[in-house]
Amino acid sequence: MNLSDIFRFFSPKKEVAAYPKTVIIETTNSCNLRCKMCHVWGEGVTKKRPVGFMKEEIWEKAFEELSQWDEHVSVALHGAGEPMLHKDLLKILSFASSKKNLSVGFLSNGTLWTRDFTKAILDTAIAWVGFSVDGADSEKYRKYRGSDLRKVEETIEYLAASRKNSRPSIFLNMVALPDLDSEQYIARWIDTVDEIKISKYRPVGHRDFLTRKRKRIPCYLLNEMLVVTWEGQAVLCCEDIWAENITGAFPRQSLKEIWHSPEFNRIRTLHNKGDFSAIPICATCDSWSNPFTDEEFDEARNLKIIRSAAQTCYLKTKTAPHQG
Repeated sequence: MNLSDIFRFFSPKKEVAAYPKTVIIETTNSCNLRCKMCHVWGEGVTKKRPVGFMKEEIWEKAFEELSQWDEHVSVALHGAGEPMLHKDLLKILSFASSKKNLSVGFLSNGTLWTRDFTKAILDTAIAWVGFSVDGADSEKYRKYRGSDLRKVEETIEYLAASRKNSRPSIFLNMVALPDLDSEQYIARWIDTVDEIKISKYRPVGHRDFLTRKRKRIPCYLLNEMLVVTWEGQAVLCCEDIWAENITGAFPRQSLKEIWHSPEFNRIRTLHNKGDFSAIPICATCDSWSNPFTDEEFDEARNLKIIRSAAQTCYLKTKTAPHQG
């Protein structure tokens, strides 16, 4: 499974599958950075959740259950924080990636990685790693993230050079802040990593991606993604960063029970009826539009480009697509 599969196998449909395709296990919501544009740790943000770290009794039981599902699941070990801060991250990664039906990975800001950690990562069976790196200009990076860009770049370069058989897959994500040069960023990284994502900048408090009006449909996230916070609470979706819509409690309930819980189904029913405003978090969100994509092939740069409302993804290809 490549990175584009991990995050773009969603489709706009009403049916709820027996199991979610993606499960987000938030190992922690603590973070070592205070990025200005962050919706959780950014400037002027009012914190609405306690900060903590997932206990072993929770993550171990979660992966044990997931390993017993008879379908493949993509598992992401990040949430509203930096996974590297969890003291047992390597143990969690090793345990989770040992399960044959799970594709495991996590998103990191890359600032806490060491050579020893990178080597240890390569000894696990994780499928992918993503890095949030805003731009290719050191001064602008420090302005927004308050950290050293070159240290992060060295980490990514070392990981890419040290991996075998292109595993784990590596993607980079840049928030398209007004003064950042996305073309410079793409040129900097496209020959080093597997995929580059340029995500739309949303000011803190905004959940809108669309620049043109679309007829609203039920949100695909409700039918294909399960999110569990570090406390074991299941929340509505990845946009529910303050855990304001609780759909269940793990491990008191199983993950499958939560997925088909009365509360989750109630919200799905509201969406299917078109009553989106009945759920405050959904009233102003347009993540539902992300499965609608446009694709093109940039022959000059040998790039496959996939555009959605939320982001544009760039993948290096060896040959141009067949023209039928």
